[in-house]
Amino acid sequence: MAALGQESAPLFGRFDAGICHLDPHHYEDVAAFYADSPRYGFVEKLLTHGVFGGTPRYHALVYTSRPPRRGDCFVADTAKSIPGI
Repeated sequence: MAALGQESAPLFGRFDAGICHLDPHHYEDVAAFYADSPRYGFVEKLLTHGVFGGTPRYHALVYTSRPPRRGDCFVADTAKSIPGI
């Protein structure tokens, strides 16, 4: 795919406008996913941002009709398999 962007390639220059680099969302942007949920306060929003980071797709999959509980996320299962925890 990278070879298509070289000057000697017949499609040179056609892909420049379509390349879009996206950065992860900051906390304020992620908190907007939970603005309509009365069960997600500052702590819950911060927790989900800490677990899922700034990837919008992961936050779109969160079930917001109830607040997160201990053991709801995959981190709890991962922590059990780490020696010394």
